[in-house]
Amino acid sequence: MDRRTFIIAMTCSTRWLYASAVETHCSLCDTAIPGGAKFYQIKGRSEIYCERCYREAPRCSVCKLPKHPDDIDPETLACSHCLAELPRCRACGKPIVGRAYQFRFASGVFCLHCKDTRPACYVCGVPVGDDYWKYPDGRIACGECGERAVVDVEEIRRIMQDVQDTVGKRLGLSVRKPFKLTVEKLSGLEPMNRERRAKDLPPGATLYGKELGLHRLQDGQSEIVLLFGLPPELIYETAAHEYAHAWEAENGTFRLGTELSEGFAQWVAADLLRAKKFSIALEKLEARTDFPYGTGYRRLKGMHSRTVLNLMLQKP
Repeated sequence: MDRRTFIIAMTCSTRWLYASAVETHCSLCDTAIPGGAKFYQIKGRSEIYCERCYREAPRCSVCKLPKHPDDIDPETLACSHCLAELPRCRACGKPIVGRAYQFRFASGVFCLHCKDTRPACYVCGVPVGDDYWKYPDGRIACGECGERAVVDVEEIRRIMQDVQDTVGKRLGLSVRKPFKLTVEKLSGLEPMNRERRAKDLPPGATLYGKELGLHRLQDGQSEIVLLFGLPPELIYETAAHEYAHAWEAENGTFRLGTELSEGFAQWVAADLLRAKKFSIALEKLEARTDFPYGTGYRRLKGMHSRTVLNLMLQKP
């Protein structure tokens, strides 16, 4: 034959051809393919394969092309080219073949194994990597959240004062009776690595479950408790939320029910986050749909501040 004959064979993406009178070579093993002999070519690609390589060579788990055995990664079964292009798990750093998992508001992707087996960051909820932070009360934080954590008690008190000033100026809310501010102080913050990672963590934080703060009345004394070791935007958000509860306690608005009470506290926190330009924290708050926090906030979102305050104080 003095020219190549193209015939579709076996699959729509693979074709086999007859070599021209001019000798050609297999792209994989470099074996000469004599004129008139059959060879294979993947549709849309330039590589050609002798029949033995096409049928017997191992295939990349990603691109599915025949590859030399030395070019296949034994763990992922991906060729070197595809291996370099694969996304890597944020937690373990390994390349991900197949489905990669994302967490809303978090950067990076995660493999199935890390998603299912690694402990989650107390702050952002993503599986932690090999280097993370462990608090003495058992909470753990990913490296990013741990690095940004506010651990200075005086700085937390300064944030609380800034919250009082900002909420007062923007919304006209003021807690008249002095309240006690307690920082749930831990004995220290210790970075953990793979070798020292705890296997069995003690339950929860010293506050309740996933709470980041609380307001309570004890013997007539109003107290706001803020959790130690959170990123700045979460301390601002929590401080504003609990300050709103202190205002509610002083004005007797708790009688309006849990949903409206928690929704109001979220509404105050949202306004504070907006003022401080913590856009991602605000987006997280507004994305909540749970009862009573998310549902309560949605009842008030969009209302004018005077309307909200009149509603809370039951003014027509």
